[in-house]
Amino acid sequence: MVDIIYSSSLLVQLFHSMRNFSAGHTQAWGPGVDKLLTACYDSKGKKNGKFGPIDPTVEKNYEFLRHFFKEVATVFPDKYLHLGGDEVDYSCW
Repeated sequence: MVDIIYSSSLLVQLFHSMRNFSAGHTQAWGPGVDKLLTACYDSKGKKNGKFGPIDPTVEKNYEFLRHFFKEVATVFPDKYLHLGGDEVDYSCW
C-alpha cells in the first residue's frame, strides 16, 4: 500500500493486472474457499479430483467476488482493472 501511495504522489499510475482469474491462478484459491472451483469429471461422469475455473453455478461465489473486488478497489482506485482470463482451461467443461 505504501508503494501505491508513493507512486501516486509522483503522478505515476499503477495498472494492476488480476491474473488470478485465469484457471491456473485461481487453483490456489480452491483450498481456501469451499466450492469456489468447478469440479471436473471423467468420461464416465465421475469426479476426477481436478478443478476448473470459478464455478458460476454456486451463488456464494458471487458474494466472495463482491468482497474481493471491494477490497481491490480500495487498494487500486483506478477506473480500469485487467482480469486476465486468457489462460482458462475449458477441458473441465
